[in-house]
Amino acid sequence: MRPNVFTSAKFYYQAAGTETWEKRNMPGTSCTFGFEDELGNVLYTKCYGYKGISRDMGLTWKD
Repeated sequence: MRPNVFTSAKFYYQAAGTETWEKRNMPGTSCTFGFEDELGNVLYTKCYGYKGISRDMGLTWKD
Protein backbone atom coordinates (compact mmCIF):
# COMPACT_ATOMS: atom_id res chain seq x y z
CA MET A 1 0.00 0.00 0.00
CA ARG A 2 1.37 3.39 -0.97
CA PRO A 3 1.71 6.05 1.70
CA ASN A 4 -0.33 9.21 1.39
CA VAL A 5 2.56 11.46 0.40
CA PHE A 6 0.46 14.58 0.87
CA THR A 7 -0.67 14.17 4.47
CA SER A 8 1.06 11.35 6.31
CA ALA A 9 4.58 11.07 4.95
CA LYS A 10 7.82 12.92 5.45
CA PHE A 11 9.44 14.17 2.27
CA TYR A 12 13.10 13.44 1.58
CA TYR A 13 15.49 14.43 -1.19
CA GLN A 14 18.40 12.47 -2.60
CA ALA A 15 20.66 14.14 -5.15
CA ALA A 16 21.32 12.02 -8.23
CA GLY A 17 24.31 9.74 -7.74
CA THR A 18 24.48 10.08 -3.96
CA GLU A 19 23.53 7.84 -1.07
CA THR A 20 22.67 10.63 1.36
CA TRP A 21 19.02 11.33 2.09
CA GLU A 22 18.02 14.80 3.25
CA LYS A 23 14.67 16.13 4.37
CA ARG A 24 13.27 18.34 1.62
CA ASN A 25 10.18 20.55 1.75
CA MET A 26 9.64 21.00 -1.97
CA PRO A 27 10.36 18.73 -4.94
CA GLY A 28 13.23 19.62 -7.26
CA THR A 29 14.33 18.23 -10.60
CA SER A 30 16.61 15.40 -11.76
CA CYS A 31 16.48 13.79 -8.34
CA THR A 32 15.11 10.88 -6.39
CA PHE A 33 12.10 11.57 -4.19
CA GLY A 34 11.82 9.60 -0.97
CA PHE A 35 8.83 9.23 1.30
CA GLU A 36 8.69 7.84 4.81
CA ASP A 37 5.47 6.07 5.77
CA GLU A 38 3.96 5.77 9.24
CA LEU A 39 6.10 2.71 9.99
CA GLY A 40 9.31 4.50 9.10
CA ASN A 41 9.82 2.70 5.80
CA VAL A 42 11.48 4.90 3.19
CA LEU A 43 9.97 4.62 -0.28
CA TYR A 44 11.47 6.26 -3.31
CA THR A 45 10.93 7.02 -6.96
CA LYS A 46 13.05 8.79 -9.54
CA CYS A 47 11.89 11.83 -11.48
CA TYR A 48 13.46 14.13 -14.01
CA GLY A 49 12.25 17.67 -14.57
CA TYR A 50 9.09 16.94 -12.60
CA LYS A 51 7.65 20.03 -10.92
CA GLY A 52 5.33 18.37 -8.43
CA ILE A 53 4.41 15.19 -6.60
CA SER A 54 1.69 13.01 -8.08
CA ARG A 55 -0.27 10.19 -6.50
CA ASP A 56 0.35 8.31 -9.74
CA MET A 57 4.13 8.27 -9.43
CA GLY A 58 5.36 4.71 -9.02
CA LEU A 59 7.00 4.12 -5.66
CA THR A 60 9.34 1.25 -4.84
CA TRP A 61 11.06 0.21 -1.62
CA LYS A 62 14.41 1.78 -0.92
CA ASP A 63 17.09 -0.92 -0.51
